[in-house]
Amino acid sequence: MVALLQLAGADVQFAPAAGSYNAAAGEHQVQFTPGGSLSVIDGRLTPLPGPLRLLDGHVVGAPATAAALLRPFGWTLRGSAANLHLARTDGGEQIEVSVIRAPTGRPS
Repeated sequence: MVALLQLAGADVQFAPAAGSYNAAAGEHQVQFTPGGSLSVIDGRLTPLPGPLRLLDGHVVGAPATAAALLRPFGWTLRGSAANLHLARTDGGEQIEVSVIRAPTGRPS
């Protein structure tokens, strides 16, 4: 999740005291915590489509959850779970990304 946000141009910082991440770019800011399914997007508490988890030191979540966190920065995920692309919402730039399946067999 952190790498996707960085690819989308966000500066991502971890706040150890809170156990949460803050991603910022331009006038947009997204805060999220592994183990939760809520985020704060541009100051508004926002439910996520699914939970975020910490797996081997990486924050992971379903593609729909990643898309929700990327949206404020003008990016989304497109394609199937097996073939995802990080894409600008305005139809411009596109980057192919890999999907790793968590031990439960769900997309991460």
